[in-house]
Amino acid sequence: MVAQMKNPKERTNRLTCVELTKDNVETVYSRRLQRLSSHRGADADEKFMYMSGVRSDDFGHLLVADARSRSLKLLTCNGQFMTKAIISNDSYFPYCSTFAVSPSGLLMACDRSNSRMILYCIGENELK
Repeated sequence: MVAQMKNPKERTNRLTCVELTKDNVETVYSRRLQRLSSHRGADADEKFMYMSGVRSDDFGHLLVADARSRSLKLLTCNGQFMTKAIISNDSYFPYCSTFAVSPSGLLMACDRSNSRMILYCIGENELK
């Protein structure tokens, strides 16, 4: 998976997934995602302001951290928006520079703005 911003003047992000086969790297899909000037509203849930990390699960779903909108979004294996993570206690996801997910369901996020690591437990309905 590659998350990149090509040209800041285009105001777009591109999410590209590739698959390694025997001797080749093949593009599974490449999706251009429009950047938004605001992180508010339902439209913002399906787009990105600044992708700062991408991870996949065993089913091919993608977790994408958006540092600027302080959100974590779940996409299908073909890049379609599924849901935005809900953080317990009406908190927000940090300005995340990177994150990792453990096999036991713990999500570790690097909160760049506050120089700290935050540990979340992934539940069915929210991050705690």
